[in-house]
Amino acid sequence: MEIRKAEIDDIPFLAKLGRKFHEDAGFSPIQSYDEMGFQESLMNIVDNPLAILITMWEEEAFVGALSGGLFPNFFAPSETIAQSGFLCVMPEFRKSQAAKDLTGIFEKWAENMGASIVTYFGNTQSLINKFRKRGFKKTDTVMSLRIKE
Repeated sequence: MEIRKAEIDDIPFLAKLGRKFHEDAGFSPIQSYDEMGFQESLMNIVDNPLAILITMWEEEAFVGALSGGLFPNFFAPSETIAQSGFLCVMPEFRKSQAAKDLTGIFEKWAENMGASIVTYFGNTQSLINKFRKRGFKKTDTVMSLRIKE
């Protein structure tokens, strides 16, 4: 498997898959999806030195992707947190080590960038269990409500 930082040429392909990422994460009942807007968001990540977009491929097949960035810790601003924006592994690769490999690369990048904490959103019990086995602690629950159409 090839794991690499996404390039500008990857963005249109990833934006097409964005709807799947959006639905898999459970956002579709609450959040709208705008393919061109998502494409612009991905380009902003690729162009941002404090963010990363990692892709994984098996030959020509897309396996998954992870995006994330660095933020000051709200409670201790001298500390940096690396937070994942999304982690998506295609269904046919979910039994593989793809998520572990993507998160490992992200964590190595975060450490090299000076982060002391890494945070992920987990929307399936399987993913949450994998993180717990690695020593992660539950620190928040994300709740969403659309207040305007």
